Amino acid sequence: MYKKKNTEVDKKAKDKAPEKGKRNIGFTVKSLIIPFILAAIVACLIYLVMTNITKNEVVKAHVVCATKDIEANTFIAEDKVDDYFEIKDVEKAILPDCIYSDIKELPDGGFYVESDLSARQMVNKDDIAEKDSVMDKYTAETQMTSIKVNDFDNSVSGTIRHGDIVNVYAKDPSTNQLVLMVENVYVEAAYDNSGNELTKSYEAENGTATAVVFSVKVAPDEVDQMNTAISYEGIQLYLAGK
Repeated sequence: MYKKKNTEVDKKAKDKAPEKGKRNIGFTVKSLIIPFILAAIVACLIYLVMTNITKNEVVKAHVVCATKDIEANTFIAEDKVDDYFEIKDVEKAILPDCIYSDIKELPDGGFYVESDLSARQMVNKDDIAEKDSVMDKYTAETQMTSIKVNDFDNSVSGTIRHGDIVNVYAKDPSTNQLVLMVENVYVEAAYDNSGNELTKSYEAENGTATAVVFSVKVAPDEVDQMNTAISYEGIQLYLAGK
C-alpha cells in the first residue's frame, strides 16, 4: 500500500509538471511584451508632441523698421538710410504684402517719408516716395522766413507744427477779403508767444502749447508772394488739403 501511494503521488507530480512550465513560459512572454508596449506608447507620445511643436512653430520674416521717430516730409539721403532704418524679424503671418523686406528695396538716391513713422514701426511702401510735388520745389535757392498770425485761431487753433504743409492766406487791404497767397508751404519750426520752439520733446516736458509764429520754407518763385502776404498782415494758415 505504501509503495502504491508513493507511485500515485509521483504520477500526480509528473502530470502537474508540464502545467507549471507552461505558466512560466506565459509569464516570460508577458514580461517581454509589456516593455515593448510601453516603449511604443512613449514613442507615440513623443511623435505627437514633436508634431504639435512643428505645427505651432512661428515662421519669421524680415521687415524694414524705423530706428527712431521720423516726421512726415523728411527727406532721407541715400547715405543716411542706415541711420533711420534697420531689419527686424517678425511673425510672417501678420505681415501685409506692401511691407519692405530689405533695405536694398528702398529707392536709390534718397527718398521722402510721406507720413509720420514711430520707432520700431514697420515701413509700408505707401510711406515712402521718390518724388514729392511739394518738397521737390525746394532747391538750393530756397529761403527761410518767419510769419506770425494775430490769433491762434488763425493757425488751426495753434496746432500747426514742424513738418506740416500749409496754405498761406492774407487779407487784401484793398478789398478786406481773405486771399490765398502761397500754397503748399513747408513748416520748418513752430513757436509760442515766448519764442519757445514747440518740438515733441519740449511739449512732452512742458505740455501742449499754442503756436503763433512759424519758420517756413519759401521756394524762389514764391518769395514775392510771401513778402506780399507778410505786408498785408492778417495772415491765416490752413493745413493743405484740409
